[in-house]
Amino acid sequence: MVRLDTTFRLEVDPLRDTACFGQIAGVKNFSVKSDATNNTTYLTFILDGEAPVADILSAIMSQGARVHSLQKSEPSLEDVFVSMVGKGFE
Repeated sequence: MVRLDTTFRLEVDPLRDTACFGQIAGVKNFSVKSDATNNTTYLTFILDGEAPVADILSAIMSQGARVHSLQKSEPSLEDVFVSMVGKGFE
């Protein structure tokens, strides 16, 4: 069975510590982009299931930051097809 990762993208207030996210169980990978102009931090997480989301939100709020948006992306049917066959529809 093919299993592709779920991606979560968050926009939050600026954070002091982002290294803490790498220590949360179920976080396969994450990236951080800070935008000083908009006073926003953009976080992208690749997770092993949805269980780590609660710990991520807790880590954000423990720094006094607020979450402005959260977006979940799941693999498309084409992503699954490409992972099984090795090439796209083109």
